[in-house]
Amino acid sequence: YNYDLPKIPSYKFNERIKELGQRTQLKQKIEVVRKKGKNRINEVFEKWEMISSHTCRRSFCTNMYLSGFPAEELMRISGHKSPAAFMRYIKVDNQQAARRLKELRNKLAK
Repeated sequence: YNYDLPKIPSYKFNERIKELGQRTQLKQKIEVVRKKGKNRINEVFEKWEMISSHTCRRSFCTNMYLSGFPAEELMRISGHKSPAAFMRYIKVDNQQAARRLKELRNKLAK
């Protein structure tokens, strides 16, 4: 083992993560709007069908950031160069940002 995890091709990882999502009942319907030329195409999928390694990466970054992990360290892990690009990537909404700010303020007040 020697802390050397086996390499898994991304297509195989994505197949497995979808399989797990289906087993865990991620059945919520989500609408995806795509453009083909000038036409808009609306498609409905179950959430598990849309999960990928990228979803896992973004969720990891977002959840770690919201738990208080420093953005600078997360950027090193994720490979982001600019704080602005990282903040757009993690998809933190205003409510989540306000809650995190309040938690940090409370922590500093102690």
